Amino acid sequence: MFVEPTPKQAISAIRVCAQLTRVYKGIDLVRLDERTRNVYIAVPNCMEYRPNKNSPFPSSVGE
Repeated sequence: MFVEPTPKQAISAIRVCAQLTRVYKGIDLVRLDERTRNVYIAVPNCMEYRPNKNSPFPSSVGE
């Protein structure tokens, strides 16, 4: 089964990826978890990303 991100998730993911590449960070993986519908962006040796409660990204990233 193919699950698509919500429009808000898609736009936010592109924004985060663009911000990361502006500071020369490589992106290893961008993934939508089909069970939880959370978007994960894997960046090696990167700062923690802690979204607010309205973010389309899970709060467990980086913990």
